[in-house]
Amino acid sequence: MSAPGRALACEAFAVTLEGAARVTRFAMVDGTPAPARSGFALPRVPAATARAEPGGRAPECTEREGTFAARLVFPPGTSLYGAGEHAGPLELGARALRFWNTDAFEYDDTRDALYQSHPFVLALLPDGTAEGWVADSVRRGSLACGSGPGGERAFTVAFEAEPFDLYRLEGAHPRAVLGALAALIGRMPMPPLWALGYHQCRWSYLSAEEVRTLAAEFRRRGIPCDALWLDIDYMDRFRVFTTNTETFPDLPALTSELRAAGFRSVAILDPGIAVESELAAEGLAQGCFVADATGAPAVGKVWPGPCH
Repeated sequence: MSAPGRALACEAFAVTLEGAARVTRFAMVDGTPAPARSGFALPRVPAATARAEPGGRAPECTEREGTFAARLVFPPGTSLYGAGEHAGPLELGARALRFWNTDAFEYDDTRDALYQSHPFVLALLPDGTAEGWVADSVRRGSLACGSGPGGERAFTVAFEAEPFDLYRLEGAHPRAVLGALAALIGRMPMPPLWALGYHQCRWSYLSAEEVRTLAAEFRRRGIPCDALWLDIDYMDRFRVFTTNTETFPDLPALTSELRAAGFRSVAILDPGIAVESELAAEGLAQGCFVADATGAPAVGKVWPGPCH
């Protein structure tokens, strides 16, 4: 299970995070030493206090044909978890996954990419201690997990185009590792209480009257429900920031009526602006849209048709 390609040096730095377990940053060195790379994956680059003391698990880093990879090996009996949103068992086994967000309609447990990418692996070691490994890159990437002939567990994480940093989070318990992960990538604010209740969401409710009937049925049957979601059919031609005034003639009045009955309303938005729309023209003028490799605004197909 040796990692092919050109070997890269990997410098280790001790990182201090408030209230976190032992954290080490590993920086790939491709030519000259580089400072901590500021990627989108982390809200801030943690300060490296000093060179890390020798010891502990370290990645084997390589580069091959423009893809940079790091491989970690663990003792037999190690369980691997994580890698964000994917279908299938929690323990990663011999999975190969992609870090490349995909609109995965009607997916099954063989799909290698879903809607979110989280390059984090939690290793639960045979003695009950744990390690977390975070790869800080927003490039297209992959994760390959497996086992060696002696039963050792291993995974390789790889990304295109440029070197990346890894963070090793060590703890006596997985809880400590997850606490360090939260300190590293940031903590979400506490959600409102209603967000933790039951939400009714489906594709789709076609009119305000259908939504009213649904709300009345929940209350008539005594089924607790805190929120109703509106899918794309409340929009005009599925275009974001619009309303179909024929089927949803007064959306503010509908949401006020639902609120009075104890329901919050959530109207979804798709991340696509119809190319042939005033909103697209406004976004182009302000340079708001993702660009392709040539620098032109990227175009993809979403529910309204071609979208930026």
